[in-house]
Amino acid sequence: MVSSRRPRPRCLWVVALLNIGFAGLSLGSLLNYMFGGTAAPQVQMTASSVAISALLPVLLIATSLLVLRPVAGMRWCMLVVAVLFYAMTLVLSLFALVFAGSALPGLALLELCFKVACNAVMIGLNAWVVFSALGKAYSSRPG
Repeated sequence: MVSSRRPRPRCLWVVALLNIGFAGLSLGSLLNYMFGGTAAPQVQMTASSVAISALLPVLLIATSLLVLRPVAGMRWCMLVVAVLFYAMTLVLSLFALVFAGSALPGLALLELCFKVACNAVMIGLNAWVVFSALGKAYSSRPG
């Protein structure tokens, strides 16, 4: 018997897995910062700032998992959360690049430039998946 259900587009799988990976790295970095003991006492995070810092990665993981199900409108949720997540890190990296770029050693400067480019590419990939014909066809199909 032939199934009429189309498989998930590969581009959707790739972007969802990249989102989950980057958000997982962000949560891992946050946990390392909180429990690693390497942060100075002057820059310790409060419970509310930890909750806010963990909210976007958790939402990105959740929406990326849910977008793999053909739920109508979930791709728009993923796009909004992904743009917020990647734009926040993009802006922070740009500020560091602009205000401390000349004082940074060569490798740190290169790493910041890579972060800016990577975040811009991820925003573009998420937008591409949401606005592509394959993404629209997959998320609008019945059950």
